[in-house]
Amino acid sequence: MKNLVQSYRILSENVHIFNSLFGYQIILIMFHFGIEVVNGLNSIFISFVISDVQSYYGYILLGSACVFIVMMHNLLIIIIPIHSTMQEGRRFVDLFGKLQEEVSEGSCESKSLLKWATISQQYVPDFSAAVESTTWFLTNMNFRRSIKDINFIKYLFLFLNLPLVTPWYDFDRQSSYKPKLQKAYGMILMSGALLRLIYMKIGLKNVGYITNLSISENFTWSCANVILTLITCLAIFRSCFLDVGKWKMIFTNLRCIDKSLKNVGKDETYVLRNFYLIFFLKQLVFFVAICVGQYVWASLMHLSILKVIIVTCVFECYYEFFLITVINALVQSFKSRYQNLNHRVLVVFQETKTVQKWRALAQDYRILGETVDVFNEMFGWQIVLMMFHFGLEMVSTLYFNFRVLVGKGKADLIGRLGNFGLWIWMLCNFLSIVLPIHDIHKESRKFIGLLYKMQDYFEEGSMEMGALNRLISYSKNFAPKFNGAGFFSINRAIIFSVLANVGMYVVIMFQIDYSEVN
Repeated sequence: MKNLVQSYRILSENVHIFNSLFGYQIILIMFHFGIEVVNGLNSIFISFVISDVQSYYGYILLGSACVFIVMMHNLLIIIIPIHSTMQEGRRFVDLFGKLQEEVSEGSCESKSLLKWATISQQYVPDFSAAVESTTWFLTNMNFRRSIKDINFIKYLFLFLNLPLVTPWYDFDRQSSYKPKLQKAYGMILMSGALLRLIYMKIGLKNVGYITNLSISENFTWSCANVILTLITCLAIFRSCFLDVGKWKMIFTNLRCIDKSLKNVGKDETYVLRNFYLIFFLKQLVFFVAICVGQYVWASLMHLSILKVIIVTCVFECYYEFFLITVINALVQSFKSRYQNLNHRVLVVFQETKTVQKWRALAQDYRILGETVDVFNEMFGWQIVLMMFHFGLEMVSTLYFNFRVLVGKGKADLIGRLGNFGLWIWMLCNFLSIVLPIHDIHKESRKFIGLLYKMQDYFEEGSMEMGALNRLISYSKNFAPKFNGAGFFSINRAIIFSVLANVGMYVVIMFQIDYSEVN
């Protein structure tokens, strides 16, 4: 055993030498991979938009795809062996724990195994020593984590720290870090968003397409830009100045429930349910939609792509997309825990009929309800603005398509498809918030219903019956109630309300334009 631990130590020391030799080269290589991927996507986009090189689109697409495949191959042949080495290193230490279970506690063998395990723990191979957070992230990330474990959101937080959609929060220490730098960075981003809005109003003042818009089209265009800027500034402001403590409360509550439901460390076994795979696919679709949208605006306004990106709300659209992703991730987490809680009710009832276990489940139900209230405080105003933006964009796109159909507007095929795609995208974003919330309401009512059904198995006046009645009354006070800053409740009925209002305002816009023409 001593020789094995000695070999393990020597291997670990070799890893440290490897870090000192190749650490910074690995950082530069990773940076080069990212640059080449961005360059390939940019080439595809330019060849699609600029007519002079559209005849070479197939060759550019093939070349960019080849570069992407080569870069990914080079990346994976570095990362996968490193990740496997670290897994095997940790597995060596874990084997001592398994061997301890097979020997009697307190024996000489048990003490010896504990000693070697402690020594080996100090020499676990760590490829992150030389390259700091970059290599750590690439070698230790676990994108397979299930949404049943709130730690799955850690990597999403790290990604969204750059645009400050989420605060700078250390999941291991459960505290924020560098708050002053974060606030200064947030002020710069908010100032940039406001300056871009002002520049947009000035830069598009003499653009022919904008000056030819009708009153209703000008109104929806201006309102959409203002709302997107407000959503962006509000998201940054709340991340920097207001909600760090509330974020901590949400994560603390959900970790407590995860421990109670024994979901800590669970991985997602189904690939199509993997949160980060779905997030990547959504980003890909969103990027394509943004590219098509910029092409449409460039053709309509006769401006360069760079100026179109500056004077349109591309970055603000990304902020809204990221904010929807965070909201959806938390809502899906709530939904998963309510489902697990209902399953746990049935399991506990079959295993034991003790009041203590039922009370623990009701306690988890209360914590979830209080966490939903914190969620409402954090995202209430953003949800109000996003609902307004969803409705506004759906009105604008439907109105545009109707004008083209009746011959009062002009647009090529890509313009019409892009406009219709925007309508579908807004509808999907709207439903991605509303439908999971409706499912949460349904699961919470199911929890109360299960407690009522359990009463059928006990006699009237028994201790268990009295305990169940008290738990039902207690749980009803903590039923989840999602709302938009207190203005409206969020449930499935709001879908038909929004669609009905969209149809009404499309008709009103036609009437306004008809009056303007007359």
